[in-house]
Amino acid sequence: MIPPVAARFVAGETPAEAMDHARRRNSDGVGVVLHRLGERNDDRRDADDDTAAYVRLCRDLADSGLRARVSVTPTQLGLAASETAFRENYRRVAAAAAEADTQLWCDTEDATTADATLSAAVDLAAEFPDRLGVRLRANLRRTPADAERLAAVPVAVRLVEGAYDEAPAVAHQGRAAVDAASRGLIDQLVEQETRLAVGSHDPAIVEYGLDRARTAGVDVEVQLPMGVREDAQRALEADGVEVWQHAPFGREWAAYLYRRVRERLFAARAAVGG
Repeated sequence: MIPPVAARFVAGETPAEAMDHARRRNSDGVGVVLHRLGERNDDRRDADDDTAAYVRLCRDLADSGLRARVSVTPTQLGLAASETAFRENYRRVAAAAAEADTQLWCDTEDATTADATLSAAVDLAAEFPDRLGVRLRANLRRTPADAERLAAVPVAVRLVEGAYDEAPAVAHQGRAAVDAASRGLIDQLVEQETRLAVGSHDPAIVEYGLDRARTAGVDVEVQLPMGVREDAQRALEADGVEVWQHAPFGREWAAYLYRRVRERLFAARAAVGG
């Protein structure tokens, strides 16, 4: 059983518990993006098992009537084993999501996995147009080029600040630099007419993204993690903003919470430029 302190951030250990959470959030008008917790899979067989679990989740959602989506990570689908394994498994989940009439999101994770992830997403988007979304990190110096690569691709982009502790040569350092990068990327994505999901925890960045997209007539939504500004999530939805909550679930919740604590410590250091 998940303890109360963890239940704020994790939607349960099983798909059924996660879907119950989605049902409760749907009653508040908030959509849910479900992510099955799991570690990096270096073995193809483990990656295939996780992929099969995602396919089952998509099938469950198809019959549920829930306003829900699915999110995956490349290393969980086998990128650490081989790029071929990841591509094959990514396509399996994308096909299941399309059959369930829902959207599949994929995290670029860090700078070392971004190329393979974006390459696979671009190729899959030709087969599943407007069914895929990718998460880009504003703190990475490479992200403007990645965003430009997606300009003519029928995918959505979720823009987050980025919480991995990357080297200065790879990533912007300090809150001011990351904020400036976030605003610049919002401008770029809006000008490209890319469907935008603002994933910042900062209300000022969220408002900036909403204002820029609305003014330009570009589709926009807000995506925030479970346990982060949940009152604001409901308030935004009540104000007519499309809101989606990222809700992880699974038995690997302890490792997930440990990572969240580390990310928050890094974010706190970044905020003061340390």
